[in-house]
Parts: sequence; structure tokens; C-alpha cells
Amino acid sequence: RGRSLMKRVLIYIVLMSLLLVSAGGFFFGTQPGLQALIDLSNTLLDGRIQIATASGSLLDSPQVNGLRVSDGIDTVTVNQLKVQWQPRLLLQGKLIIDLLHASGVTVELGPSSPGNFEPEPMAAPLPVLIRSLIVEHLGIVDEQDEVITAAQGAAKQITWQHQEMKVETLDFASSVFTLQAQGAIQTSPGYPLDLSLTAKVKPEGYAPVTATASVKGTVNALTCELASSTPLSVKLTGLLENLLGETSWKAKLSSEEGRLSLLRQEWPEQPFSSLTVEGHGTLAQYALKGAAQVVAQNNQGRVDLSAQVQGDGQGLRVEQLTVGQGTASLEAKGALSWTPMLSWQGVASGAHLDPSVVLQGWPGDLDCALQTKGSWREGRLAVEVMLDHLQGRLRGYPLTGKVEAAFKENQLRVPSFL
Repeated sequence: RGRSLMKRVLIYIVLMSLLLVSAGGFFFGTQPGLQALIDLSNTLLDGRIQIATASGSLLDSPQVNGLRVSDGIDTVTVNQLKVQWQPRLLLQGKLIIDLLHASGVTVELGPSSPGNFEPEPMAAPLPVLIRSLIVEHLGIVDEQDEVITAAQGAAKQITWQHQEMKVETLDFASSVFTLQAQGAIQTSPGYPLDLSLTAKVKPEGYAPVTATASVKGTVNALTCELASSTPLSVKLTGLLENLLGETSWKAKLSSEEGRLSLLRQEWPEQPFSSLTVEGHGTLAQYALKGAAQVVAQNNQGRVDLSAQVQGDGQGLRVEQLTVGQGTASLEAKGALSWTPMLSWQGVASGAHLDPSVVLQGWPGDLDCALQTKGSWREGRLAVEVMLDHLQGRLRGYPLTGKVEAAFKENQLRVPSFL
């Protein structure tokens, strides 16, 4: 009787082993099994990860269609994901993926997290190697459904071991830029990273810009140093704070010398020197201040320029614009708005202005005060100009006057001319 009981137990163990092997073979080695696993994960993960369909088997080059991953704020969708990997190496305690090929990738960015958000540290449960990653048709969309960038990319030799992730080469390209990067990021507290980048930007109608940069720091306090030699020699240093929350930035740009025509061929030669621009802001608004020296026309000395500007997605305000050369000075301020239509308003005043700087043969010494406002809407221009004060000498003759003029509906009116 005891032998009979032991025999039945052995039979049950063999049958259960065969059943488990068969179930594993079904789930991991067949396409219906892979689809069954996907249906189960869609239910258990409560919508955080969803997969529409799949083909192949988990052990032999699976293909996933309609992948959606969401954390409740940001969402990533992938039309098609192909995987080539070596499952047998899991028995050696490592995950080797020969190829990840994703197409139709869309990253939808939700609203920024309030305050200072920092991701939780994590460590790889086993060494991971992705030999090749290919992404086709990548789009990044903000919460207003505006495409930030669309690109194609590829990466080679991505490793993740313990709390360190490295990438040997990372390439992104679009119609207006190419970007190459390499470096490492720690998945420890703060997520420290160290990246080297080379970029080339080709804005339509302007000269291509080539630059190299280094990015270091933690994910919520990144420092950047950038240098560009074409079309201008430029240096940029910056700080990006709270990247995953209410992002803010600070930056300083400098260039010793250059010419406007290097940026755009149609622009005047106009050399400049000692250019500095400092700014700070968020992703929604900014404040800038800058200064430079330019050579006046006909080589009549150098002109000092300085400005302070604030702006956002609806327009900008010129808090101060100053132009000076010797005793001559021109000061202006105003505002420009492009929503719901293009409009502007501003005031300017000048002292000891010499028109011969721009109009050869018209020397003078003039003081003036000017106001203007206008708009452009549905192809219609409306402008008002008020020269409140004009006094001085022009070509040796005294000159005083006031002018008020308006242009609207293709008609010019001059209500006042004194």
C-alpha cells in the first residue's frame, strides 16, 4: 500500500511537471500564448501598460503592436516594437537584447509636477545590454498638442548594471538638426549624469550652426557648457533646474566678435564685438539683458547697444533699449504682442543725434521724443506716429517741429504738422 501511494505521488509530480512545461511552452513559445500573456498583463496592470496585439513568441523575436505606457502624467505610445534577444542567457543571470526596433513613437508630456520632483532610485535586477536601439518617426508633444520635435534616432551599446547606465553612441536627426551624444547616468539618488554632445542645427534661411556641449549634474540641477565656432564663435554656460517639475533656467552667452551676414546671407555685413546676453526664466516666460558694440556706418566710430527684454508665449516687452555713441544717445521701450493679433506700442527719445551716421551729407545735432503704436490684422496695417518734440540743427540750420500722422485703411492722415 505504501509503495502504491508513493507511485501515485510520483505520477502526480511527473504530470504536474509536464503540465508546467507545457504551459510554459504555450505561453512563452507560441503566438497564442504570447497574446494570452498580453491580455493578462493588460488586466493586471490597470491600464498603465497596454498592448493591442502581438505576433511571434516571447522566446523568438516577438513583435508588439499598439504599445501604450502611462504613469498618469506622461504617456508613451509605440505603433510597432520588434525585439531580438537571447533568452537562454537569462540562465546566466544577464539580459542581452540584440535589437529593439520601435516605429511610430509619440511622447505626450503632461502638465509639470508642482514643486521639486525627483525620481526614485532604482537598480538593475541583473546586468542589461542593448546592442542596438532604432527609433523611427519620433514625436514629442506638449500638453497643448504642439509638436516640440520629430526625429529619428539610433543608439548602440546601452548597458545598465547596478545603478549605472551607459550609452556608447546616441544619434538623433530631423529635418532641422542632428544630435550625437554619449555618456552615463546613475540611477542612484539625484540621478547624476555626465554627457558629451555634438549638434548641428539647420534653421531654414539661416547659416547652419555647429556646436559641442557637455552636460553634468543631477537631473534637477544640470549645468551646461556649449561652444560653437560656426557660423560665429560663441560660448554658452547655463543651469537647468527641476527638469521633471516646474523647470527654470539661467544662461549666459558671449561672443568676442562677428558679423550679421554670417548668420543670414541677405543681412548687412554689420560687424559687432563684445556681445553678451544673460537670461533666466521658465518654459513659459523669460527675461533677457544684453550688450554689444557695433561699427557705425561709414566707419564713424563704435556704437554701444544695451537692452532688457521680458517675454512669454503671447509677446514681449522691451523694458530698456539704449544706443549710445559719444554724447549722442537714443533710448526706447515698448511692447510687442502676437496674440490675438500682431500689435505694438513704444516710446523713444534721443539727444545729440547726428543723422550723418546713417545719411551721409546730413550732419546735425538733434533732440527728439517719439511715440508710436500700431497693429497688423487680417492683412490690414494701422499705424500711429507722434513726434512730440524735435529741436536742434540740421546741416547748420536750426530745426524745430512736431508731427502727428496715422495710416489706416490705406489712407495716410497728418492731423498735425508744426
